[in-house]
Amino acid sequence: MKIIIIFFLIFINSFSNNITIAQEGEIRTIDPHKANDGFSLRTVRILHKRLFEHDKDLRVVSGLCDTYKRLNENTVEFKLKDNLYFTNGEDLKIEDIIFSFERMKKFPQIKFILPPIKEIKKIDEKNFQIITKYPFAPLISHLTHPSMSIISKSSKDDNIIGMGPYIFKEWIPGEKVILENPIENKKLIIKTISNPESRSIMLETGEVDVTFGLSPMDEKIIEKNKNLKLLRKKSISYTYLGFNMRNKIFQDKNIRLGINYAINKKLLIEGGLNGQGELPKKYLKENLEKSKNLLKNIKDKEFTLAVITGGNDIRIGEIIQGFLKEVGINIKILVLEPGAYWSGINNGKYHMFLGSWASATGDRDYELYPTHHSKNFGIGGNRTFYENKEVDILLEKGRNEFDQKEREKIYEKIDNIIFEDSVEIKLFYKILNGGSQKNIKGLELYPIPIHNYLFLRNQSFDSTRD
Repeated sequence: MKIIIIFFLIFINSFSNNITIAQEGEIRTIDPHKANDGFSLRTVRILHKRLFEHDKDLRVVSGLCDTYKRLNENTVEFKLKDNLYFTNGEDLKIEDIIFSFERMKKFPQIKFILPPIKEIKKIDEKNFQIITKYPFAPLISHLTHPSMSIISKSSKDDNIIGMGPYIFKEWIPGEKVILENPIENKKLIIKTISNPESRSIMLETGEVDVTFGLSPMDEKIIEKNKNLKLLRKKSISYTYLGFNMRNKIFQDKNIRLGINYAINKKLLIEGGLNGQGELPKKYLKENLEKSKNLLKNIKDKEFTLAVITGGNDIRIGEIIQGFLKEVGINIKILVLEPGAYWSGINNGKYHMFLGSWASATGDRDYELYPTHHSKNFGIGGNRTFYENKEVDILLEKGRNEFDQKEREKIYEKIDNIIFEDSVEIKLFYKILNGGSQKNIKGLELYPIPIHNYLFLRNQSFDSTRD
């Protein structure tokens, strides 16, 4: 009998030590230097470490580096912490840092994140300098991005060696990714469940421990369930309707304005989000008379609107479809899997698309430079193919300015130009949500949907182990 009881406890321990997460979409890569989508970045950030990190409120905190000091506008000196190792047991060396940043240059999908590094200069075994090609104010913020992960120079493209604490075990496309912490004998199983109702049901039945992207109705169900926890957090992530400026029709500002005037942003939040969203600071109020007048020359035309499966964008798209029908514009909604969606909008395949964006570094440069500078068309982040020379100049000026008050003035001016151009319609700021079993601790939502799975723990396992 004693042997049976011991075996049972071991079984319970090994089972409950795993944490299963249901997320809205599938990762695209586990290579940190190829990752620029939220689902991949969630995984990348716990497989690897960076020179600096973010806390749950996007404040910069120490990472691999202990301290740093700016020597001049182009040079910053860093000091590494002691006792840093890769998962294969190798010590972290400055040569690994140099190797990592050289490797990052190979991948266009992260070029807008990579600081303009001219040289990384080794001082000694603990100290090094990053010298930029020109004054670059947001350097430290950029170094926090998950794509700026440091990997071992022993890495190969099919075997990336990080600093853990998790290592990659298995990826079954369309189904799940398994990560393992061998020291704690713990696994994270990240399942791809595109349907929000399915994610909620799996949480209720105990099939998963954590999920994100809840529908407003499911929020209420989880909030009332004594075995579950509901989390909400205001976000700096916004949803927008993007126009494909490569299409001749949308090069006409009046057409873009006409569509903007047709959309009632308040009703969109009420109907599409059950009120769980916030209006942008500046937006055009619905004016159907102005809209119809501006759109009279393209009345009865049909346009494609690309939305990604897995979240609430289908519902948002349907409401926009209804608004535009009132002014004589027909919309065909294309619900696409992530791969087809990203490929299509990066190549200007659709007339319009629903997108979301936030500054993953907490700095305005990241918010605006990739999405609005003409150097970044398509995969670089500017998926509307927007080109404005004045905006380009201001964006570069914002990168060079170290006085924060002056930077704020520059970005305010950029905001105003983009708003006047109406190249995209900022619809609302999201209120992010998530749910977990009562026994899960360490789940904290970020103000951007790149949530950190690193601190997730199972209290029932901890209690059993104690």
